[in-house]
Amino acid sequence: MKKFLILFIAVFVLCSSSSYSQNIFEYNKTIEFGIHFGAVDQHNGTHMGFQTLMANVAIYGVYLDAGGWAPAHGRDVNVGKWDDEKCFAFHGGYQIPIARWLKITPMIGYYNHQYGHTNGWNWTVDSHGIKNEFNATWESVGFDYGGQIQFNIKCSDNINFNIMGTLTKNMWYGGLGIGINLSGKNKNTVTTNSHTTSHTTSYRTTYVPRYRYSRYSRYRSFK
Repeated sequence: MKKFLILFIAVFVLCSSSSYSQNIFEYNKTIEFGIHFGAVDQHNGTHMGFQTLMANVAIYGVYLDAGGWAPAHGRDVNVGKWDDEKCFAFHGGYQIPIARWLKITPMIGYYNHQYGHTNGWNWTVDSHGIKNEFNATWESVGFDYGGQIQFNIKCSDNINFNIMGTLTKNMWYGGLGIGINLSGKNKNTVTTNSHTTSHTTSYRTTYVPRYRYSRYSRYRSFK
């Protein structure tokens, strides 16, 4: 918790400093989608944790993700009893742009990881088929907090490809996503104000006659 508070305070000071560009939040005028794979309870024991699949959406910098993993034998058609696990988690936060290509997202959330037994002798049927009963014998659940770092790779004026890495107290996951620019200001162009001044010059027009020479008269006619 202390590390999270230190990170939050550092980011807050950065955003409050006068040297931090106020226009940097223009890069949050996007809608983003992503998919992640990782694990929960990586600190419980020596293993890397129980696998989890997460999905996220971010709209104008407001970040939300959710996901989990169902018991491996929850839909098993065989009859038996198996050791099994399941998990569920969600997080929320706000993306802080550091540059056009980099965002940091402090986040808080909730996680639930259960270990137990799936009982194939006790089953029901729903719209997806057979569903075996899961009985938890151990549970790790509670408040979760951490942060995410996101790298944006510009594909076009309105599309970014995102690479994300997330580490919280109880989870880790990495993912790929896509961002759609909503502001129209992702172009690498510089707009300048140009002023066109019209100059009108008046000239006095004087008719100057031209003379045709003739042998009968020095100045015969005008043209």
